[in-house]
Amino acid sequence: MDASTPTVLVALLLVSMAPGRALTVPPLTTAMMDAVSADRAGLAAAVLNSARRVAGGLAIAVFGFLVSDGFETGLRVGLVLGSALLALTATAAPGLRTRRRVEGDQPPPRTAP
Repeated sequence: MDASTPTVLVALLLVSMAPGRALTVPPLTTAMMDAVSADRAGLAAAVLNSARRVAGGLAIAVFGFLVSDGFETGLRVGLVLGSALLALTATAAPGLRTRRRVEGDQPPPRTAP
C-alpha cells in the first residue's frame, strides 16, 4: 500500500476484519463464561467487560502512537499486530477448558480461609 492505493481497497481490507472479529469474540466470551461456576458468573462478566475496556483504550493509544510517525506505516503495523493477536486468540481458544452447566448445577462448597 502506498499513497496511490485506492481508498476503496483500503476500506475493503478494513471491513474484512469485521467478520473475523464477529466469528472469534462470541466463542471466546462463551468459553470464558462456561469456564466459571454459576455463582461467579457476575464476577467473570465484570472482569471480562473491564478487560475489554482497558484493552480498547490501550489499542487506541498504541494505534495513535503508531500513526504519529506516518499514517501509512502506522496503519500497516497496526493491521499486522491486530491480525497476529486475533490469530493468537483464535489458536488459543480451543485449548480453553470448558465446563458444561446443567440445570440444578450447584457451586462447589466454599472452604473457610
